[in-house]
Amino acid sequence: AKYLTAFLLMASVFTQAVVKEIKECTEITDSGDYVLTNDISGAQTAKDCILIRTSNVNLDCKGYKVTDTPANNVYAGIRISGDNNKITNCIAEKNNIGFFVYGSGNAFTNNTANNNEMEGFYIEKSGNTFTGNTVTMNQEGFILRKGNNKFTSNTVHNNRGDGFVAWVGGNMFTSNSIQKNAAGILINGGLNNFFEDNEISGNGRYQNEDNGNIIIQYRYEGPGYGGAVSVTFKNNKISDGCGLQQERPDASITLEGNNFCDSGTRT
Repeated sequence: AKYLTAFLLMASVFTQAVVKEIKECTEITDSGDYVLTNDISGAQTAKDCILIRTSNVNLDCKGYKVTDTPANNVYAGIRISGDNNKITNCIAEKNNIGFFVYGSGNAFTNNTANNNEMEGFYIEKSGNTFTGNTVTMNQEGFILRKGNNKFTSNTVHNNRGDGFVAWVGGNMFTSNSIQKNAAGILINGGLNNFFEDNEISGNGRYQNEDNGNIIIQYRYEGPGYGGAVSVTFKNNKISDGCGLQQERPDASITLEGNNFCDSGTRT
C-alpha cells in the first residue's frame, strides 16, 4: 500500500499543470496556464504585445503592466483571438488599444485598461464576460461591436470619450460604476440591452455639457451596426447631469425603479 501511495503522489506531481512564464511580448499558441513575471513593453512580430491565438488559456499578469505597442489602430496591449480564455490581473497601459477581444466565451477579471490612445476594450465577438475591471483615461472605455456580452462591477471613470458605446444588442450591464466620461452610456443601436443597479454620474463634463449620462441616438454603419434600439434601465442610480437624453423617438425604452437624482429625462 505504501508503494502505491508513493506512486500516486509522484504521478500527481508530474501531472500538475506547468505554469509558463512570460518575460517579454509574445504570441501564445498553446493552451495552458501563463503568468507574467515582470512589466513588458513593445510588440512582438504580430504587432500586439501579447497575442493569444488559441483557446483555453489562463493568463494571470500578477498586476504587471503591458505597455507601448506601436501607434496603429489594430495594435493592442493584449489581443485575444481564441475562445474560452481567462485573463486576470493585467494592466494594459499606454497602448493604442488596451484589450482587443476577437474571441467568444472569454472571461476578463480584475484587469486595468489605463491611458490607452484609443479604446480600453474593443469587443468584436459575443459571449464574453467582464468583471471587476478598471477602465480609465482612455479615448473610449468599452466599444461593443458584438452583442450578448456581460459587464459586472466594472469601474469606468474619466475616459476622454465615452464609457460604454453600444452598436449592438443583447448585452447585460450590472453594478458598474460609470462616472465622469464624455458620455457615460452611448447607444447607437441594438435590441435588448439591459442595465441594472449601475451608478451613472457626472458624465459629460469633458465636453462642458450636463447631458452626458445616457445618450440614445441614431447612427447606422451598415448591417449589424446601429439601427433599431430597445433598452431597459432598472434600479440604476443616475445623478449629476441629465438622466437620459433621448434623440431616437422610435427607440423602445423601459424605465423601472431608477433613481434620477436631479434633472431626470430629456427628449
